[in-house]
Amino acid sequence: MSDKPKSIGALWINESKNNKKYMAGQIEIDGKTTKIIVFKNNYKETDNQPDYRIFEQTPKGESNSQSSQESTSNEQQDSADNEELPF
Repeated sequence: MSDKPKSIGALWINESKNNKKYMAGQIEIDGKTTKIIVFKNNYKETDNQPDYRIFEQTPKGESNSQSSQESTSNEQQDSADNEELPF
C-alpha cells in the first residue's frame, strides 16, 4: 500500500481576455469528473475569508439556475479582471 496521496484532479493556469491569470481544470470525486475554475478572492478583508474561490464550470447553454449562473459569471469576471495568481 502506498502512502502517497491520491490525485483527484489537475489545474492549468490560463489568462483572461484582460490578461489576468486564473486556474481551470477538473477534479474527480466518487467517479464523477467536474470541471472547475479558480479565481483569486479580490473581496478578502480578513484572514478567515478564503484566498481563492472555486466554481463549477458549466458548459455554455447549460445552467443549474439562471440567477446562480449570472452571479457566478459576474464573480468570475470580477476576479479575472483583478490581481494575478501568486505563482
